[in-house]
Amino acid sequence: MQSFKSTLSLAVSTPRMSSTRQLAAILFADMLGFTSLMEKDEANANLIREKLTKKLDAEVPFHNGRVLKLSGDGALCIFNSAIEAVRAAIAIQKEMLVEPVVPLRIGIHEGDVIFEGSDVFGDGVNVASRVESFAVAGSVFISGRIYDDIKNQKDIQAISLGRYELKNVMEPVEIYAITNEGITVPKNAVLKGKGKKISTNRRWLLPAVILAAILSTVIYWKFFHAPPVTDKSIAVLPFIDMSANHDQEYFGDGLSEELLNHLAQIPELKVIARTSSFSFKGTNEDLRVIGEKLGVAHLLEGSVRKDKNKIRITAQLIRVTDGTHLWSATYDRDIDDIFTVQDEISRAVVAQLKATILNNGIGPAEGNPEAYNLLLQGRYFLILSDDKSVVKALGFLNEGLTLDPNNAPLHAALSSAYTLLASTSYMNMTEGIEKARSEAKKAITLNSHIPDGYLALGKIKQSYDWDWTGAEADYQQAFLLDPENGDVIHRKASLARTLGKFEEAISLFQKAISKDPVNIKHYSSMGLTLKNARQFEAAQEQFRKVLELNPAYKSTHADLAYIYIFQGKPDSAFLEIQLEQDVNWKASYLPLVEYALGNKASADVQLNKLVVEYQDDWAYQIAQNYAWRGDADKAFYWLDRAYVQRDGGLAELYGDPFFDKLKDDTRYTSFMKKMKLM
Repeated sequence: MQSFKSTLSLAVSTPRMSSTRQLAAILFADMLGFTSLMEKDEANANLIREKLTKKLDAEVPFHNGRVLKLSGDGALCIFNSAIEAVRAAIAIQKEMLVEPVVPLRIGIHEGDVIFEGSDVFGDGVNVASRVESFAVAGSVFISGRIYDDIKNQKDIQAISLGRYELKNVMEPVEIYAITNEGITVPKNAVLKGKGKKISTNRRWLLPAVILAAILSTVIYWKFFHAPPVTDKSIAVLPFIDMSANHDQEYFGDGLSEELLNHLAQIPELKVIARTSSFSFKGTNEDLRVIGEKLGVAHLLEGSVRKDKNKIRITAQLIRVTDGTHLWSATYDRDIDDIFTVQDEISRAVVAQLKATILNNGIGPAEGNPEAYNLLLQGRYFLILSDDKSVVKALGFLNEGLTLDPNNAPLHAALSSAYTLLASTSYMNMTEGIEKARSEAKKAITLNSHIPDGYLALGKIKQSYDWDWTGAEADYQQAFLLDPENGDVIHRKASLARTLGKFEEAISLFQKAISKDPVNIKHYSSMGLTLKNARQFEAAQEQFRKVLELNPAYKSTHADLAYIYIFQGKPDSAFLEIQLEQDVNWKASYLPLVEYALGNKASADVQLNKLVVEYQDDWAYQIAQNYAWRGDADKAFYWLDRAYVQRDGGLAELYGDPFFDKLKDDTRYTSFMKKMKLM
């Protein structure tokens, strides 16, 4: 069956016969994963196609539009009015998000439509299809031309995602996402489509866009239950690299992080965690909107410009309510003097906020300035997390330790690097974990007054040693040193979930979210906790929040498939697993979904493939599959394999619904005791 996109492509590329033109708002829509769904479950594919067709037939004419082309996985529609096109799209998309879910993407642009016989083509159609290519399931994307028409409509909200160079389109196009309640709004950093985003560090928006963004923000934070803003609150944005070679991004990030560490020591001051404030890096959102999203009264922003051994740092304090610049300063220093500059900036900002700096020995960082520079570079690449970046971080950190071997933060960061590599095929697990353990202990020995070493060591004890008591002691020590640290609170919550203390874990994750309100991992872990606590509806809500922040966040669609299986909605589970982008998670959960659908033959094929390809790394997930089928012997065999392999999944065993069928087996009790979970 020829796809809708290929049909459109032919029409665009081969104009012929006499033609007529019409200026129109062009709506382009298609379903993600439809071809795969048709191959797997034709009946369900036809069901969701019928649902989409009926809604199009009802909604498009209602808004004075026409369906020009309709195929198995999409539609091309035109409207006389851009406003009506967007209203139709919102209505259609809301209906598609109700069970059975239809993973629909919509893009809208205004331009010429050319009719030649039965063919439809033109630049307007081309741009609409390119805009749609960046959309995610559940979203409505519009071009800047459409936005100009709808920006004053009170019933439509939108926010800019930036300017894009679209494939085969000469002029850049600004893309906006509709943010009305119930419509998916993706995180623009992860958008992929036919073209590329134009990089910019400018934060500008037209007044009407600012108004729309503020309106969407109000809806967003109502949904996320944002706490009231206190006047003594601040977020530090990543300092922008203004150097000629644009090679100091890591330095700007490190400076922002050090400022956060200084400010976080002030009890009277609410400081938003790094993960949340850094989520706005590279975006063009208005500063007042950013401040409202983060729930703070003040923002600190700045820039870094390096020339040879000289560095210029500018910083300015901004009041969120009206955008007033309360204070600004410029610091010209030698690179060797950076530690004093950090302290000066921290003290100036604190003075403007009328907060008190406690005399607890906090001052300029100590150590070799060049080693510190290497630490910042290492931390920057650690954040990226992929194998290549972590290996690069390893090089910077080891180089830093040759210059300053007694630097505790360098050892703690090196421990984190080894822990990450030990969980991949890059490094032998035992070797990597022991190196990580050694570095964490060195960090603690060199400086027992920072939480980093305790946090790294506690994670090793929890995920690899299954030493729950030891992990709890390390996390508690880290908590005593920095009780406001969202990562520390997260680790304490994670351990509580491992031990089956679900109420305590939920409470702690709620606290972590309040400290760091747009940190995706908090919502994901909260969802996992609620799942094991059998609060499936609440768990589903958390995973949906994750996808709103980042539609490509790994394992989340698999987690939703997991939830749908236990809610008795295997069709929805199948749709979710098709949307999962991580091939490992998709492979481990697909046989579970197929089995839930009653497709035993297909489930057997997928499970056999899982065993052959993943037996050395995913023994826990293989055990889940056999336990779900009621094959106790094989389930316990693979649980034992997971134990020998030190599979991190075993830390999630307590409460895992897939193992419910094993609970009356004496081997289950014995295994839980071996894991010290009973």
